Amino acid sequence: MSIIDKRHVKVGLKADSREEALRLAGQMFLDTGCVKESFIDAILEREELYPTGLNLKYNAIAMPHTTPQHVNRPGIALVKLEKPVVFMHMGSTGEKVEAEMLFMMAITDPEEQIHNLKKIMTLFMDEELVGRFRDAASEEELYSLGKKYLE
Repeated sequence: MSIIDKRHVKVGLKADSREEALRLAGQMFLDTGCVKESFIDAILEREELYPTGLNLKYNAIAMPHTTPQHVNRPGIALVKLEKPVVFMHMGSTGEKVEAEMLFMMAITDPEEQIHNLKKIMTLFMDEELVGRFRDAASEEELYSLGKKYLE
């Protein structure tokens, strides 16, 4: 089964806060049985302790994830927010990140998590690719980019 599922891709997600964005993105995983009922609360708790926001050279993103016990099968949700929401910077620097996109990961294997984080980080060092993700105007376009560059 593919790690990128069309049902986990959203462009223009309306959220007024980090918590709302995480709940709505997590619900996409829950709706497809990708994660357990405990996933959304676990994502919220982990984000408080270990922030996942990143101010990258060309974009600001967040890569929320939690431990495998809350996950039924692996997946990555690709979410473009209608407007940025504030996350705290990864590494607990106290720096705020106005995240425009979420790459929420449902991870069943910690090695896979490291591999996916590296893949996303490498992708977002490429200005042209960042522009393509940022400018994706539809779920179909964002899904196609995810399939091409994240699988």
